[in-house]
Amino acid sequence: MGAPLCKLSLICPSDLKVVLCDLLEALDDLVPGYTMLGAEGRGASMELASAAERVSGAMKVVQFEMVVLRQSIDTILDRIARGCSRRQIAYWITPIDDYGRLV
Repeated sequence: MGAPLCKLSLICPSDLKVVLCDLLEALDDLVPGYTMLGAEGRGASMELASAAERVSGAMKVVQFEMVVLRQSIDTILDRIARGCSRRQIAYWITPIDDYGRLV
C-alpha cells in the first residue's frame, strides 16, 4: 500500500476564493487538484458577514476539498497561512481508506 492519503477540507469566506485558488495553484507539487463548493456557514464567528448574511444567520463561504498525502498537510497549511493575511480559514483532515477513478 502507498503513502497514507487524507482529504483536506478548507472553508473560507467567499471573498477569499481567488486568493485561496492562487495559493493552491502554486502548490501543484503537493495539491494535484481540488474541488470548490459554494456553501453557507453558520456559527459564532459572523464578524465578516454582510448585513443580509447577519439577518439570515448564514455567511457565504467556499469549501475546498483535496486528496493529498498525509505527510504534506503541514506544509500545505503553513504555506496557506503565510500567503493569506486573514485567519478566517477553517480546516479539517479526514483519512482516506481508498482512492481511485472509475474507468
